[in-house]
Amino acid sequence: MRYLRHISMLLLVLISFSVFAQIQAVDDMPPGKLKRFGLQAYKFNDYISTVDYLEQYYQGDSENAKVNEALAQSYYHTRNYEQAEVLLKKVLENDEENAEILYAYAQTLKANGKYDESIVALRDFRKAAKNVGSLEDLRKQSIYDIKGSESAKYYIDTVPLNVELTHLNNSINKVHMELSPLYLNDSTMMFASLRTDTSIVRNLNDTTPQPVRKFYIAAKIDSTWKYLAEMPGPFNSDGANTGNGCYSPNGSRFYFTRCEPNTKGEMICAIYVSKRAGKKWTEPEMLSSKINNPKYSSTQPTVGIETRPNRPDREILYFVSNNDKDGKGGYDIWYSIYEPDADVYTEARNLGGRINTRGDDMTPYYDIESNTLYFSSTGHAGLGGLDIFKATGQRSTFSKPENVGYPINSGADDLYYVVGNDNKRGFFVSNRPGSVTMKNKTCCDDIYEFEYRNKVEILLAGKFLEYEGEFDPDTLKKLSGEGLAGIDSADVSLFLVDDEDGSLIPMKTIQTALDGSYDLELEGGKKYKVYLSKEGVFGKEIEINTAQYTASTTINKTSISVLIPNKPMVLENIYYEFNSARLTENAKNSIDTTLLIILNENPNMIIELSSHTDSKGSDSYNMTLSRNRAKSVVDYLITKGISTKRLVAKGYGETQPVQPNENPDGTDNPEGRAKNRRTEFKVL
Repeated sequence: MRYLRHISMLLLVLISFSVFAQIQAVDDMPPGKLKRFGLQAYKFNDYISTVDYLEQYYQGDSENAKVNEALAQSYYHTRNYEQAEVLLKKVLENDEENAEILYAYAQTLKANGKYDESIVALRDFRKAAKNVGSLEDLRKQSIYDIKGSESAKYYIDTVPLNVELTHLNNSINKVHMELSPLYLNDSTMMFASLRTDTSIVRNLNDTTPQPVRKFYIAAKIDSTWKYLAEMPGPFNSDGANTGNGCYSPNGSRFYFTRCEPNTKGEMICAIYVSKRAGKKWTEPEMLSSKINNPKYSSTQPTVGIETRPNRPDREILYFVSNNDKDGKGGYDIWYSIYEPDADVYTEARNLGGRINTRGDDMTPYYDIESNTLYFSSTGHAGLGGLDIFKATGQRSTFSKPENVGYPINSGADDLYYVVGNDNKRGFFVSNRPGSVTMKNKTCCDDIYEFEYRNKVEILLAGKFLEYEGEFDPDTLKKLSGEGLAGIDSADVSLFLVDDEDGSLIPMKTIQTALDGSYDLELEGGKKYKVYLSKEGVFGKEIEINTAQYTASTTINKTSISVLIPNKPMVLENIYYEFNSARLTENAKNSIDTTLLIILNENPNMIIELSSHTDSKGSDSYNMTLSRNRAKSVVDYLITKGISTKRLVAKGYGETQPVQPNENPDGTDNPEGRAKNRRTEFKVL
């Protein structure tokens, strides 16, 4: 059993309407009817109506255990944290081992910032739920809830963000939930809202159209965001809730969500796309069943880019679904790749267990500039219910998610995080105290803007230069780069080094300018690797650790390389034991400081390793010895992590001398023989 809170409302499945129409004013109802209607509403998970009826009943009878539990849980589900804490505690006084109430109580304490008390309640819950099979998933989740409460003081007291938060005014934020803010430019934003300042009661017998959420536009005028108008275009619908909009990177497609009831009366969300046709937009079309499975909701699209060296970039559509095939928990984040030639999308795939949890993972936003996925989760350790996290990567390869920190995250629900062009400001949505309220001070989600003060900016300013000479690592290290020509149009591939396992997470690939220069924005406290590569040039690898930088800085790096020659290159100081193929320790050291570096800096390079002998000994003996010696170098490189697919061993015996083995008069030529006894490599 999964213990969902108000997640359906956040996904536009519900729109804060009461299901049960109030036949007469609550104040005029007799107690018996209040109780009956309230418990019936609770049975149907209509927590808003439950509160309306049972609050009135509670005033006359505060000791009815069944009523108190239903009202306490309804306060919790409608995010009335203050009232929920009081009444949940009262229920526990009479039923201290009620596992579900214990969990709700612990989460409510956490939402109210009482982290130490929340930890105690969570541990009590774990004991009470130990042998309750239906609560096993929730019991596993409680481990992360405890970690979140334990880390909350660290985020609040030790590493708070240097950020200014602004609650957008009531020309934008109304009493119902605002959601999915998105910058259109620095001074214009779009968002979705049910624009009314009054509570709405839904009468099931009423056939008149119900109000729905739509897209709206706001502008920043004199440093203040102000509502302008309904968003133009064919996106809004009078018969469906609309929200969660995003554009393709080139601005030619607009993705968004519509939510409508299916034949069973269940609210199902689906992702639509509209295409730009000149200055107009086409009528929206629902994406295929590869993304929109009609049995489940698909919502909250965002678009990223997969950058690939020597291949075209690919557009990736990330979105949220409760599809339980390959799902990790409740709502998960999925992705599909857009194939522009056929104008189709690949079968959706789950983003994987590093991002998705047993809880709910939702409201993704992909920042293409930094290759960062921002999302909200109840499953990762956080300060409140839904916390905002970030992870770097693309497709299903991401770094371990990090909590973005306090005060953007709070004890309340924090979600819909997006950033502006300068990466210093952005929006998020929260129901924290201070929001515009309808039922209670933490009921409803409003839009907030954030702006970082004195944000640390780290820029890698690099140059890739060409040296016209022989490949010699020692010589290259001594060069300053002065007077050398730049290598233009080289691929610069940036990878994040994963803290947990050291794996490389792809971030982006750009190209050098005509003078060989390039710029990359980095984040503090991270380890990176940069690979510089171009056809016909030895590549370079750069390691960057930004943990040392606490203020904005520019890191200058000059990398010098040489052209890959068409002829084989001799590996110096490669010696073998006498009459043997076994490498000496000096030979291994020479390989480590030359060839191994080249192979690591050029991860796509395939080479031939060849060994040669002088003419002493028989032809067959020399051929066998040279093959074994070449194989010995290959075997050693394999032990250093080089793939066998990149290495070819060849033995040429005495067939390819570079110097005469004998002088013209027939005497022995020791210097010539020494040069013929060599190990070479050639780039294939």
